[in-house]
Amino acid sequence: NFCRYIATEFEISIVIITAADQGCHIYTNLTFTSLPGIPVEVVDAVGAGDAFSAAFMFHYCHSKNAIDAALMANKVGAY
Repeated sequence: NFCRYIATEFEISIVIITAADQGCHIYTNLTFTSLPGIPVEVVDAVGAGDAFSAAFMFHYCHSKNAIDAALMANKVGAY
């Protein structure tokens, strides 16, 4: 409901909720999808969210596929 509200209220086509080691959730095309995280031994999480965001945007701009972009972003964020 939250994602649907945000998408409708602000005319946003993709809503992403990151969930640390649990991966992320993507809401797009009226569909909510949960994607698994990448298990890693965390040494320092600083920058993981920034890396996720940058990887998502880069991949999405090239592929136009939010799910594929989020899977790649999970990998980059875990790195």
